[in-house]
Amino acid sequence: MNTAMLDCTGSNPLSTPVPPEGSPAARRRRLRLLLALALGSLSMLFGLPGPASAQIAAAKDCISRPADRKLNGDWTNDCAHAIEIRGKISSLGSPSCSERYRPVFTTAPGGSAPVLGVLNPQTVCMEYADAATQYSSGYGPCPAIDSCGDGDVTIIDPPKLPVAAIDIDSDSDDISLDEGGMATLMVSLDFVDPRTSISRNIVIDLTSDNRDLTLSPATLTFTDADKSTGQDVTITAAIDDDDYIDDIATITATPRHTSGAYVAASTVTATVDDDDIPPGTIEVSPAGTLAITEGGSASLDISLGATPNTNVTVSLAKTNADVILSLASLTFTPSNHSIAQRVIVTTLHDNDNTDESDTITLVASGGIDAPPKEVSVLIDDDEPPSGNIQVSPSGGLSIDEGDATSIDVSLDTLPDSNVTVSLTKTNADVTLSPDSLTFTPSNHSIAQRIIVGAGQDSDNTEDSDTITLAASGGISASRVTISLAITDDDPPSGTIEVSPAGALAITEGGSASLDISLGAAPNAEVTIALSSTDPDISFDKSALTFIPSNYSSAQRVIVSASEDDDNNDDETDTITLTASGGIRAPQVMRSLSIDDNEPRSGTIDISPAGILMLEEGGSGSFEVSLGTAPESDVTIALSGANSDITLDKRSLTFTVSNYSTAQSVTVSAGEDDDDNNDDTDTITLTASGGIWAAQNRKAIAVDDNEPPSGTIRISPAGKLAIAEGGSASLDLRLGAAPIANVTIAVSSADSRIAFDKRSLTFTPSNYSSAQRITVSAREDDDAIDDSGKIVFTASGGIWAPQATISLSVADNDIPPKIPYDGSLVFLASEPLVIDEEGSETISLRLSRQPAEKLFISIATPSEDRELTITADSMSFTEENWNRYQSFDVLAHKDIDSADETFSIVFSFDDTSIDRKVLVRDNDREFSRTQALALPPPDSGDETTIRIQCKQDTPCSVAFDCSAQTNGEVFSGRLAEPIPARGAVSLSSTDIQSLSGGGSWSGKGRLGCALLSRSKIGSQVWTRSGAGVLVNNSALIRSVVEGKLYRADIESIPSPDSPDESNIRIRCNSQLGDCLYTSFACYSDEGDRYDWRTGDIAQGTTLHIQSETLATQIGYRWEGLGLGCEIRSRERFTVQVLTRTGGGGALVNNSATGETQRR
Repeated sequence: MNTAMLDCTGSNPLSTPVPPEGSPAARRRRLRLLLALALGSLSMLFGLPGPASAQIAAAKDCISRPADRKLNGDWTNDCAHAIEIRGKISSLGSPSCSERYRPVFTTAPGGSAPVLGVLNPQTVCMEYADAATQYSSGYGPCPAIDSCGDGDVTIIDPPKLPVAAIDIDSDSDDISLDEGGMATLMVSLDFVDPRTSISRNIVIDLTSDNRDLTLSPATLTFTDADKSTGQDVTITAAIDDDDYIDDIATITATPRHTSGAYVAASTVTATVDDDDIPPGTIEVSPAGTLAITEGGSASLDISLGATPNTNVTVSLAKTNADVILSLASLTFTPSNHSIAQRVIVTTLHDNDNTDESDTITLVASGGIDAPPKEVSVLIDDDEPPSGNIQVSPSGGLSIDEGDATSIDVSLDTLPDSNVTVSLTKTNADVTLSPDSLTFTPSNHSIAQRIIVGAGQDSDNTEDSDTITLAASGGISASRVTISLAITDDDPPSGTIEVSPAGALAITEGGSASLDISLGAAPNAEVTIALSSTDPDISFDKSALTFIPSNYSSAQRVIVSASEDDDNNDDETDTITLTASGGIRAPQVMRSLSIDDNEPRSGTIDISPAGILMLEEGGSGSFEVSLGTAPESDVTIALSGANSDITLDKRSLTFTVSNYSTAQSVTVSAGEDDDDNNDDTDTITLTASGGIWAAQNRKAIAVDDNEPPSGTIRISPAGKLAIAEGGSASLDLRLGAAPIANVTIAVSSADSRIAFDKRSLTFTPSNYSSAQRITVSAREDDDAIDDSGKIVFTASGGIWAPQATISLSVADNDIPPKIPYDGSLVFLASEPLVIDEEGSETISLRLSRQPAEKLFISIATPSEDRELTITADSMSFTEENWNRYQSFDVLAHKDIDSADETFSIVFSFDDTSIDRKVLVRDNDREFSRTQALALPPPDSGDETTIRIQCKQDTPCSVAFDCSAQTNGEVFSGRLAEPIPARGAVSLSSTDIQSLSGGGSWSGKGRLGCALLSRSKIGSQVWTRSGAGVLVNNSALIRSVVEGKLYRADIESIPSPDSPDESNIRIRCNSQLGDCLYTSFACYSDEGDRYDWRTGDIAQGTTLHIQSETLATQIGYRWEGLGLGCEIRSRERFTVQVLTRTGGGGALVNNSATGETQRR
């Protein structure tokens, strides 16, 4: 017969989806559980299925009775265990049962009972011969039989075992603990009839499907005396360093088959919060310095360079008050970490003209370990700076009429942009060059020169002017004025006297003299300048100076004509004498003739004119003569630069008599094999000797006779795929023009490949036009794909490397299908658990190598629209069969709050495999922390439960409590959310009021699960009747937060209370001192108070009294109304020791009930 199976996880068809914790539906679920357990006790009568300790059929269901249902036939044992049949029978016709007594006979598996003969009425009971086997059937041993019965055979049943269910941790289905932490489960038995006694101990084995989770003890034994007493089991989560992912484990409590009751198995899910934080970076765009004009703004796009394992807050800080950030912090989630978020950086106007700078520091905290990021901000001030125009020399200027002077101008202050300094004057005779200057920020201090000139006039009156300098642009500067005094210098009229008069004759290379004086007395010093246009003419003096006392005394100048080699012509020139200074005298010009002594000019003549064309390996000639008779013999040298081109003569000689007779020069072009390029050269002819002639040149061009380089171009490129029996085409052309016709031969080593053309011909005119060939694959009788190569070889008027193209032939013969005789291996256990709106990965491989590629189809039932898979098929080959392939499963949002189970079907050949997926609903609140051992309000112990909101948004909190002795449920919810970073305090009376007013007095202490979708922590303080304040606390170790380490302490007693607290911070770092230690404290209202504590030396402990803490943060709190976050650069531990009233007992209140769910 079948036995009942009860599933406490919700998969049993008799159960319903698990409702939210603490709801009325949860309490109704408990009643259904009791009903299900009661039905389980009937399973042995009606064959209900279910996982209980009864795993085999009852003994009476294993016996096949004779057709006449009498004892005088063969009764056959159909089961695998020996069965005993106990009973009483009476002799035929005897009314007494005592006449014949058959206490027992045994049937072996598959055997038959012996024939008993013709007997009177009989009574029998059937049981397994082995006691353990009998208990495994859900029945106890047969009772004593006192009667033979009436009529037909009477079969009586052994007593049924009592029915019970396993209750784990007060009906809480989920346990959450930190990696490296511990949690406690209470395992107890719920009997349908609590008055039932058990004849054998009930043994329960506890197992976990995650090897990082250990259970202690792993086996529990319940006796009849303590069958209703819960037993604690400690769960320990090992620390792993291999990933950043939370682990989920299923803990199963399974009764042994030999237990003295009919017990249903039970499971609970444990979540291990991984405390490893993945490394990453803060990404900022644009990179580099952010340049902003004062009063303007710019944007920064910020994202994370790696996926975090929880939400990440990126805080932005700056130091310049004139810099405004649109956001002080950004929040990134694992799903949006790579999506840039924009922050607008705005700069305010100020009243100075100084450029400013700032540094924006970005710090990440939360689910990623990223170094801080700094962004430099450069603010370009928009007010021009104040400054001055500097002029040198300072003061006024004084110049003579017709003279000029200079002033140097610069700026004494760095401008913020280019500055134009404009100069103006009022006197038309005054000139300014230039009349404006431009200064840049880089050259503002470098003086620029202005030439100030005073023009000549016809009077002899002194003159004056004012020069004004004004600045505009990137500086604010006052105008500068300069006074100018002009001294009139109009001299008397006179003449320059030159002797000898007339033209001056000089032989090339010789000299002559001129005597020079003035014809009238000057009024000041006079300078007479001498000049010539011919560079071959020089003077021993370039100027002469006369004063009023010696103006008439002649001064001599030597005029020389230097040798030149340019031609043989005589030259002429003019010597100009110009007076300046204290006399007005017209210029004097003297003609000069130079008798040249150089050879006469001529030309080198080449015939024929133009370029000399040669074939490579050939030769040609040209003729050379002179166009003018020389004075003596002339040598013409011939030279070239190309070593492949040679001359039969390197020089030619012409005389006065044969200068016009042409001489022949032969030019030869050598063969080369290094390229196919035409060659060129230039022959240079240079004359020396009895004639002056310019160089002449002869251009040489050599036509190369090698074919040009090129390529065979094939389209389409790459591998050519053809189906067996089919064909494909290729287009061929040349990549360069040939010098003659080109033939491309087409070939293949595979005889099954055929071509419609074996060769193609290209000409110099059609080389770039594609020609097509058709490639065919002949049929064969195998089922194997073929491959090969096609080779293309060019010959003729081009040199091209051989070209090849790979060919694959897909066989069209169908091979016989080889069925796969292995199975699928999944990386994760079943069921796959996914949080609603989340995703998980399924990875699988084959259990053995397939004979050929195996295709696996993946599908979900059409009605499972709440589940999406990212792949609908996979394929495994002989090479990759043992490598895992993966796809993602996505769970969509639904409107209910129930967990749901779905199936994913994997199919191959004629095989289908179902894998279960459990979607955990996210609409219910999670158990975040616990508050335990709460006394009833009338116990005389004063209890305070403090709940802290540990995030930047308010926290809504509910609670689900149960009494210690009878499990009575007390549930409720806080009326208002806890303020962000704030806290609330509740008493036992508050718990009683919020849960509907019921009392747990006389029912033991209360244990509560605090439920929230937010991050919360809790502590329980109990002041006993003797006045001692007690908290079961522990040392707190810091954990990594970005580049810092952090630890939280909660519920610090007020400095004004009789409970004296001492905060002990020990720097236990192995790397160095705990630098930059600081406190960030929050009141119950969520207000923040900071204290930079400083450095703590390595290995030392800092002691802080609550009074000291109040002084440093500038805030005195009441009661237990302060919690603090402590941060430092290195690892540390912290404890809070409180000496309480009632005798001064010292307790530790460092522990917090906080747990995190990521």
